[in-house]
Order: sequence, then C-alpha cells, then structure tokens
Amino acid sequence: LIQTTLPFNNAIHVHRSWSGCAPISLFDAPIETIYREDMQPLERMLRTISSRVDALILWLDCDREGEHIAHEVRQVCQRGNPRLQRMNRIYRAKFSTVLPNEIQR
Repeated sequence: LIQTTLPFNNAIHVHRSWSGCAPISLFDAPIETIYREDMQPLERMLRTISSRVDALILWLDCDREGEHIAHEVRQVCQRGNPRLQRMNRIYRAKFSTVLPNEIQR
C-alpha cells in the first residue's frame, strides 16, 4: 500500500546511502509516507469507509507481513476516522487457522 522514504533535507538527500550518514541519525530521521499511484484508490476507499464506522477489526495474517499491512491499514483508517483511536475502537484479530473445526471451537 505505501512506500516510506526519508525526505529530502535542503534539496540534498542526507540519508541516501548507509555510508552517507551516521547510522544513529536514522533513529530520529523523519519518515515520509508516499502512496504509490496504483494504491491511491485503495487508500481513499479505506479512508472513506473508515469515516462511517464505529470500530475497526484488523483481520490479517499473524505473520510479519500481515502485521505490517495491519499497521498501514490502521494508519490510513485513523486518518479517515480519528475517533477510532480516541475511543479505543481498533482491534486486532488473532488466529492461526481458518479451518471450520478451529473456528467453531
């Protein structure tokens, strides 16, 4: 959904390479979020839909990639509906399988 980059600083990209800056400076470097052109309709849809909901349940795989996607979706939906965060109405579903026997337990 998103591409994160370190922003330009005074027209010079100070964090262009690992050897171009002190590694410690990366901890405090600002992060700029840019939505790829092909993902902008999805980002707009998530913001629009989230503006009309009372709660958000993130139901994605519980692996590293799923957690990252859930974080991205959460950020977009919070921009569409800040009440979700203020009212503590964002939930993360946790599951390991979606087989009928596992679900019905």
